[in-house]
Amino acid sequence: MAKSTDELMEILKSEPDIGHFIEENTEEIICVDLRDYIVNLLQEKKLTVAKVSSRGQMSGSYLYKLNQGVKENPSRNKVIQMCFGFELDAEESQKFINVAGVGKLYPRVRRDSIILFCLENHIEILECDRMLEEAGDKTILKE
Repeated sequence: MAKSTDELMEILKSEPDIGHFIEENTEEIICVDLRDYIVNLLQEKKLTVAKVSSRGQMSGSYLYKLNQGVKENPSRNKVIQMCFGFELDAEESQKFINVAGVGKLYPRVRRDSIILFCLENHIEILECDRMLEEAGDKTILKE
């Protein structure tokens, strides 16, 4: 990948034909679905669905269904739970959230900044929920 995201955005803004943009920038564009991303993360981090589910305080069957492609479009909180389950740091979590297609975490939003802090410092999800509750923000686990 030779072009930065900003460069691609500038090219896209001035491109009248999306087909041409994609054709000219095929090697720059990432096409990954959530299922493939989960499978790759499980392999890369040498984790099991059960371990990720336990760390993320979520149902093993839910993650298994996502992993098998049976279930699609998890909520933002479920994606955040998976980030905790995979023990992703803030940057890895933003990438995962982007692939999942849910709103990224913004450090200017208090709730999001607490979650980012916890992810970056590998604080467990239950402790993160306690911190969110203490701050008066919506927790992750009580959807």
